[in-house]
Amino acid sequence: MRLIDAFVSNSHLPDARLGGPTLETFYQAVNDITRREIDALGRCPVRFVMSEDVAQAAALLTGKPEMLAKAVEVLRVPYPEMWIEWSERSRIEGLRKEGLLPDLPEGRHHPEKVGLWIKADASGRRGEFRVYWLADTTMATRADLICHFDFDSPVADHLIGVGERKGGCGEHFGLAPTETAAFTFTHRGNVLRPETLQRYICDNAADVATEIDHFVAALALLTAQRAIHTVEHEFGRLNRQRQKSGKPPLLDYREVRMSVSTAATRRAGGGKTENDRRAARLHWVRGHLKKRGEKLYWWSAHPRGTGTKPVTRTVTVMA
Repeated sequence: MRLIDAFVSNSHLPDARLGGPTLETFYQAVNDITRREIDALGRCPVRFVMSEDVAQAAALLTGKPEMLAKAVEVLRVPYPEMWIEWSERSRIEGLRKEGLLPDLPEGRHHPEKVGLWIKADASGRRGEFRVYWLADTTMATRADLICHFDFDSPVADHLIGVGERKGGCGEHFGLAPTETAAFTFTHRGNVLRPETLQRYICDNAADVATEIDHFVAALALLTAQRAIHTVEHEFGRLNRQRQKSGKPPLLDYREVRMSVSTAATRRAGGGKTENDRRAARLHWVRGHLKKRGEKLYWWSAHPRGTGTKPVTRTVTVMA
């Protein structure tokens, strides 16, 4: 199941009857906020689901902070409101290949899927996003912090002590509580002890901050020239059948796939001159972004050079 479907169809909200009158009032208020959010997310007009190769390409870019910094100079969110999600397993595989997979704190686990609900102003250079996770095949949740971004100016944090967590492009991002979290923080005396609340905020901040570079990488791939193509998935007929059987409808989406660059393949000789190309040993060039003027371009992974030996990949075996 896609993450957005899992969240929009999720009816497992906190039981408002738990914990006595004070907590009952609290949970009922949280539920009201959450239901409004679910309805709004279900109306999000543009939804993308990244294929495995796109998720891995984005993971590769997160290991190139100088490349992401260049991308931020010209990056624009292409729609006023959009959704992106990907399989975390695919991204982890990409990070593992590059030796970029960080160790998780004890007791923490990678989710199955990650999604971003993004809103931007008319320029596409400023806005906010919120992070969602699918912990297993049925349990969908979301961060209680919103990440604000401004690609033209530094953004101040509304929370203390999270600046160092935000990656290479961190100065353009700031974290603030969502409506649900703000309500929780305001009523923390009835719900959470101060030390529990602080730990809760720090954990949320760490989780959201780790997605910032991937947000930039995913957005760069979506908007770069010749990087990706999309395949429409519509469920009108299937949803009519699901409705008859009492199942919630599935949301239409666009699957994002990497485009294989024929131009990059023709440039397999590499180098700036024919002599340079002939002299280069045959080797693999990774996919990468290039900034040309006000646009980003994607160069697919391709062989470069010539020689009598076949193209080889280096594999490191760890005992």
